[in-house]
Amino acid sequence: MSSVRRCATVGCLGTLPARTGKHCPRCGGTVFLPRRRRGWRVLLVPLAVLGIIFGAKLLRTNTGLPSTATPDRQALVEAHDVAAQMTAFNARDTAYAEILHRALAQHDFEYACQLGDEMTQMSTKDKCLLETVEEALKAHQPEWAKRAAGEIVEFSIRDDAFKKIMDSASAK
Repeated sequence: MSSVRRCATVGCLGTLPARTGKHCPRCGGTVFLPRRRRGWRVLLVPLAVLGIIFGAKLLRTNTGLPSTATPDRQALVEAHDVAAQMTAFNARDTAYAEILHRALAQHDFEYACQLGDEMTQMSTKDKCLLETVEEALKAHQPEWAKRAAGEIVEFSIRDDAFKKIMDSASAK
């Protein structure tokens, strides 16, 4: 890797290719600046890009959707806190699914989407989010149906959910 050395003499803009001589061709100086280190820049640029992507995704998911919080949400939150302490993934997902069904019964689609997003098993997550899409469409909440459909992992189930959303929009 060839690098160019820059002269350290004040006011001199001379450069010298690596491994060629010891004097600056412009001023005759013998002191050259140390090579620039890129360590932090190499790390900070990807982190900045990831931060921007995360911020854009967060803004996209949380803007423009009407809140569907109900007065009974506190009971759902307390049940979620208890379920979150479970160590077995399948038991925790089963508990989340039960809480999600309680949220859907209250038409709290916002909390149902949040619970669906926290599930770890793909099959349970997709099934619950598809149920959320169907219930949101029945309640005439297409924004929440789109959000739930966007969080579905498996492509075929996601496509089916978006098809249901399109069919319900065309039926109006």
